[in-house]
Amino acid sequence: MASTSNGQTQLVTYFNFNDSNTTADLPGLELTPTIIPSPTNGVSGFTFTSGTTVNLATGDLTGAGQALTVTGGASLVNNGKSFQFTINTVGLTDLALSYATKRSPTGFTTQTLAYSTDGINFTNFGTVTPTSSFVAYSFDLSAVDSLENQTSVTFRYTLMGATNANGNNVFDNIQVTGVPEPSTWVAGILAVGAVGFTQRRRFARLAGCTA
Repeated sequence: MASTSNGQTQLVTYFNFNDSNTTADLPGLELTPTIIPSPTNGVSGFTFTSGTTVNLATGDLTGAGQALTVTGGASLVNNGKSFQFTINTVGLTDLALSYATKRSPTGFTTQTLAYSTDGINFTNFGTVTPTSSFVAYSFDLSAVDSLENQTSVTFRYTLMGATNANGNNVFDNIQVTGVPEPSTWVAGILAVGAVGFTQRRRFARLAGCTA
């Protein structure tokens, strides 16, 4: 769906992993999104390593911090496995997903991204081939109207191609953005202002803790 002239993109959900956990640093509407192994065929465990400022959200003062890491695992158990998170998109249109990622020499060679509105049936929308340095990747989902105004939208990452148990992919600064629907624009100004204030306070507090 095309954005209106009054529409302004807002940050819906954000993970910077600087708390060394998988809970969103900017919660979504009526949800606190958490990255989890997919209920079926999920990856076996997460670790946290040094992060990056690539794709850092505006106003995030915490710096590079930490990043989410998935390894190939014993017997390369995580090849073909997935992790995911779920957000609320009620009142939002024109979604986009972006994040920074890299791989070690023997880490996963592909990341397949998919979305779902029921948590069961997924549609692939992109494949990333990570490199040895952090690079930001962005996916414009504005044409996927089925993701708009939903109480539950799940994004899934499926990893493939690791050749060593310690080979890894690293993920950081995952952002989902959207544009408020015209009918919610006026009310959204106050809500976005409140979220922005809370976000700035949180980022500033975290920056103070890590200084």
